[in-house]
Amino acid sequence: MHKYFIIILKFLFYPIVVLKELFIKKKNYSCKIIGTGIYKPSNLINNKDLLKTCNIYEIEKRIKLKNLNITNEEFILQHYGIKTRYWANEKETNSYMAAQSIKKACSNANIELSDIDLLINASTSFDEAIPDTSTKIHKLLGLKNVHCFSIHSSCLSSLTAIDIANNLIESNINNYNIIVIVASEKSSLSINPNDPKTYCILGDMAAAVILKRDTTNSSKILNSKFVTFSEYSDCIKCNLGNIRHPSMKDFNSDDFYFKMDSFNLMNNIPEIFYNFASTLIFNDYKYVVVHQPSKFAINHVKDMIDKNKIIETFQDIGNCVSASLLYNLHYLLENKKINRGDKILLFGMGAGINIGAITLIY
Repeated sequence: MHKYFIIILKFLFYPIVVLKELFIKKKNYSCKIIGTGIYKPSNLINNKDLLKTCNIYEIEKRIKLKNLNITNEEFILQHYGIKTRYWANEKETNSYMAAQSIKKACSNANIELSDIDLLINASTSFDEAIPDTSTKIHKLLGLKNVHCFSIHSSCLSSLTAIDIANNLIESNINNYNIIVIVASEKSSLSINPNDPKTYCILGDMAAAVILKRDTTNSSKILNSKFVTFSEYSDCIKCNLGNIRHPSMKDFNSDDFYFKMDSFNLMNNIPEIFYNFASTLIFNDYKYVVVHQPSKFAINHVKDMIDKNKIIETFQDIGNCVSASLLYNLHYLLENKKINRGDKILLFGMGAGINIGAITLIY
């Protein structure tokens, strides 16, 4: 009897459930940027400082090959397009720099650390292989009952993290209201002084962005696109890992250092870059926030985009890997060049080769 009673109740209430789904609109959540923050390491290294540790013979060799009558310092600026970069000291670990940038981002967003629901560490470099650096950032901030994790897609890590955070906020599956993304990069320990093309251009930096769930739909991420070209995955690399481990007999100190196959990159990446970029519209934005890995890459971007829509920071900070894009976003916001309602494009490329873009209304 009880069984039949339940069946009758289901039959009676089924139309109500259907009507609810049809006529009661689901809450529509969007993703809003509410704050950014950066941490610049204490050591500002100009080109004169750099030459004290760089293999100047490699630079002098290039000057002779090009038959130039300039100093080594002038060559770095002219050839690599960089004046200064920041290098972290021993105490400025990835987790320390990350925590400082998050505190500044929270202050700019007018929120407390206790308001954070999720922390995503979007960095290429790290404190240690284990534990995950996100947990060390978590500890430094004194977060309680907050989940954290790291993602790694090289220079594109912060952009990938924004895409993931947006999907988490829009779906509302985990009920995340505020998500913090931080990119903290300390590349200065992984660059080879005998390789000027990488030693000159890489810098250290931490940058954070805070995303909040919003129901007004005035600020939101409109779309995103990511593509991987893994056939070029060996063009930019650092060999240290389980394939090249210190316990192996043929391991050498060069395996600790960042390497770049410039010939392959210059011959193949521009075509990949332009093919991806041809699917994007660049004229419809107030600003295009671009990861700036090198002078070479910036020149290719300038071929496609109105220079007035790009803030060029490479000459002052160098390539700060995943932190570069968030630094550029912070720069625009801090200098009040972006206002609410402005449409912007976040665009970048990283080792892998990964290319990605996100369109949003600030």
